[in-house]
Amino acid sequence: MSRYVKQAPDKTMVYGWDHALGFFYEEWVTSTMNEEDATPFSDRCSMFGMPKHELIEKMHQYRVKESHLESVAADLPF
Repeated sequence: MSRYVKQAPDKTMVYGWDHALGFFYEEWVTSTMNEEDATPFSDRCSMFGMPKHELIEKMHQYRVKESHLESVAADLPF
């Protein structure tokens, strides 16, 4: 499993790869992320129908590492 965090000014994306879920991402409002009852406003994974291009678009928006983008495009865990 891998799990990475990338922050923008008002929101945060958590993304990675899991053996059960495949590729995944969550988007959080940064100011509420650490609250006990906080939930992400977006929670997607390839196991439940997220297409790769959706994750790649989000990764571009958050300006993640190029090697992570390449791994998703090649369908390889990172």
